[in-house]
Amino acid sequence: ASQRAEIARLKGLLSEARNEIQELRGTMRVLCRVRPPRQGRPTAAMTIGPAKIHVQQQQSCQASDFPFDTVFSEGSCNADVFAELRPLVDSACSGFQCAVFAYGQTGTGKTHTLMGGALDQGVARMAVQCLLDKGDVTLEAAALEVYNDSLRDLLGNCGGRLEVRPTRSGEHSNFGVVHVPGLKHKPIASAQDLSDLFDTATAARACGSTAMNDRSSRSHMVLSVAVADHARPGAAPGILHFVDLAGCERTKISQAEGDRLKEANAINKSLSALGDVLSGLASKASFLPVRNCKLTYLLQDALGGHGKVVFLLALSPDADDQSETVSALTFGARVGTIEKGRVRRTSLRPASARGLVPP
Repeated sequence: ASQRAEIARLKGLLSEARNEIQELRGTMRVLCRVRPPRQGRPTAAMTIGPAKIHVQQQQSCQASDFPFDTVFSEGSCNADVFAELRPLVDSACSGFQCAVFAYGQTGTGKTHTLMGGALDQGVARMAVQCLLDKGDVTLEAAALEVYNDSLRDLLGNCGGRLEVRPTRSGEHSNFGVVHVPGLKHKPIASAQDLSDLFDTATAARACGSTAMNDRSSRSHMVLSVAVADHARPGAAPGILHFVDLAGCERTKISQAEGDRLKEANAINKSLSALGDVLSGLASKASFLPVRNCKLTYLLQDALGGHGKVVFLLALSPDADDQSETVSALTFGARVGTIEKGRVRRTSLRPASARGLVPP
């Protein structure tokens, strides 16, 4: 019994040390990942360093340096990215709200990095599996998409329209100051539960073919995992969000028509609204326009609250995509200037509320 207690104490110290490292690095960090070039296409004049990307722009002949926390080159794998995100798992266990946003042009590998493929597990699956391996935690997950500025449950609740509502006083929500009535939550207690969750959510997500990507995500996907650590009895769960943003696109290049055009316009509008909120955070504005779209309204607490946020920029090295790449780099550089201040744990929920508060 004394040995188990000592192991638990050391694990607690390790977790606190990892959280302290995360806080010293900053509460809003920016990582970049460059996908391999497409076969037969010329590559842009871009130099990739461990924490910087240098771009020589073709049209303007200007050279620009973009510094970031970490840059992953074309030869990186999802496990490399997860190693950098690993401290967020410990933070969620310790009761913090954490979020990972994947941002970039369509076809740059955002969904592959977060959700994975047949041969390479995504960082979201790795994170949840890491929590399962940890033991002594209770996990519950929800998955939804923001499609044409409407919310859709990806875990089976297809009836009725979902809305974002303010969280009432004394309640606790995965999304902090707002919640989504009727959103289905599923417990995750095994690797099979995890596999079923990802298969169900990814199969239900809206996808379509464009000239830029034959399987383009047409919605923003949000996977939210509540983590109740049994070592913190009575405390509110930590939250781990994975947000796979649909790719911004120029409709002239994507050749979007009909429904694809409507989807593209909704995607670009919501990404513009996200940019407005982040600009407000960077300038420390007293008012943030979070109600301009469902995406920012839903995730306002993750963006502007007291949690830990990582933006993962997915980039293309192709010369044809250089303007979109520079745009994403500029966006990421702006995000990297945001100082959110001291992080705080999620608040306690009452004993009568539905959820994962351990006894």
